[in-house]
Amino acid sequence: MIDIVSTRVGSDSKLPCIEGWKISKEFSIEKTKIGDICKGSNIKISDCELGLFGKKKNRRDMTGGFNGEIVEKLLKQVDTEKKISCEELWGFASKNNLSLLKAASVADEAGVKVIDCCFGCF
Repeated sequence: MIDIVSTRVGSDSKLPCIEGWKISKEFSIEKTKIGDICKGSNIKISDCELGLFGKKKNRRDMTGGFNGEIVEKLLKQVDTEKKISCEELWGFASKNNLSLLKAASVADEAGVKVIDCCFGCF
């Protein structure tokens, strides 16, 4: 499996988040396994698609003003501590036709913390 991951790693020894998701889908490999492979091979996951770290970090829509309905939908999906996993937020974005950065911005506005990176970064 390291061979599969290695083909997507940049010259900076980093695997972009989106590439990890693509590998998972294309080869039916659990994302946690991809994270383990990366950790064991000194490969860092980069450029979180939710904008939590990397190049996209400052590209989230922090202007607020989201439609209350979408914020309420998210709040119904989170736990009582207002936390949602990375993978659950990806699903929320897809289900609600939102970009990943927009979904993360909705979470910010709703006071929801994203936890449990699917690759184990946090």
